[in-house]
Amino acid sequence: MKTVIILLIGVLFLGPAFNVLGQGVTKKNKVFISKKQDDNSPNNKNLLGNNYIFAYTTAPYSDLVGATSINNGQLWDDPTNVIPVGFTFELFNAQTDSLYFKWGLGSELSTIVDVNFNADFIILPFMVDLIDRGDISGVSSSPISYKLEGSVGNHILKVEWKNAGFYGEGDSVGTLNDFVNFQVWIYEGFNDIEFHYGPSSIADMGIAFEDQPGPLVGTADENLVDAYLLSGDPTSPTLIDSVGFLNPVPASGTVYRFVKKTMSISTPQKTSIYAQMIPNPVHQSSILRITNYSPQNAQLYITDVQGREVKVINNIHTSEIIIERAKLSSGVYFYQLIDDDKAITRGKFIVE
Repeated sequence: MKTVIILLIGVLFLGPAFNVLGQGVTKKNKVFISKKQDDNSPNNKNLLGNNYIFAYTTAPYSDLVGATSINNGQLWDDPTNVIPVGFTFELFNAQTDSLYFKWGLGSELSTIVDVNFNADFIILPFMVDLIDRGDISGVSSSPISYKLEGSVGNHILKVEWKNAGFYGEGDSVGTLNDFVNFQVWIYEGFNDIEFHYGPSSIADMGIAFEDQPGPLVGTADENLVDAYLLSGDPTSPTLIDSVGFLNPVPASGTVYRFVKKTMSISTPQKTSIYAQMIPNPVHQSSILRITNYSPQNAQLYITDVQGREVKVINNIHTSEIIIERAKLSSGVYFYQLIDDDKAITRGKFIVE
C-alpha cells in the first residue's frame, strides 16, 4: 500500500511575536508537520463523517461593527491571544468556553493549549502564514476582532481578520501589498462553524502561500487524523479526510458551513422536550418527531442558512410533523416550533 507524506508548513512558537520595524518582515524558523495519507482515503464532495457535514452557500460580506479588538492597535505576527466564546461550545467532542490562537500562523483557532502549545482540536478558516500589513511601516493596519451577537441560547460568536497580509510576500519580496478578509462564526446550541470570506487581492499565489497550493480550510484534530478539510475549486470544494488545499482563494461572499451532526437538541428552556428528524438528511420527505410534548396549535418555521424564512407549517396538533422537501434546494436548514407564542424546540436538518 502506497503511503504519501504531505508536508504542511507550520511555524515553531518560540515566544511573543516580534517585528523589526521599518526593516521588512523578519525571517522565521520553520518546522514541518507530516500526515500519512492512504491512497484509498475518501475523496467525496458528499462525504458524511462522524462529526461534521459540509455545506456551501454565498452571502454578502460585511465587516464587524462595534467589535472588540484582539490586537488593540498593536502589530501582530503569530498572535497568542485567547478569545472568550461567551457560551459553551463543542468542537468535535471537546467542550470549551475559550478559543486559542494555534500553530503561530495567525488564523488557526483551537481548544485549550498546553505548555507545549498542543491542542485537542483546531479550526482552520485560512491556514497560511499571515501577518499584520503594517509590519513594514510599524503601524498596525490589520485588525483582528471579535463580537458576540444574538440572545442567550442563540448567540453567534464572530471573529474577524481584516486586511491581513501574507508573511510569504514580505519575506520574499519585501512588500505587503496582498491582503485577505475573512470571519469565523460559531453558533451556540448547534455548535456549527461558518467561514465567511470577504475581498482579497493576491498578485502571486506561489509567493503569498510560500509554494503551498492555497489555503488549508476546515476543522480537524491536532494531528490531522480526524479531519474535515476542503480541496480543489473554492466554488465546488471537495470534502476530504486528509490534507488538501483550495486554489484559488474563496471569492468574496463565499460561506462554508461545517454542520455538527448532532441533530437533536434540547429546547432553549432546557426541558426534557426533544425533536428528531427521521430521516436526516432529507431526500423527499421526513418526519419531525417531538418527544414529551403535545402541540396544541403550533407553527413550524423553517429558515435557510442566511436566516430567510423558506417554509411555514401552521395548525400543528400532532407530535409527528411531516416535512416535504417540495421546492427546498440542497443545503442546511433550521426549524423552530412555536406554540402559544413560545419556542418549544429547534434544530437543523440537511436536504440532499
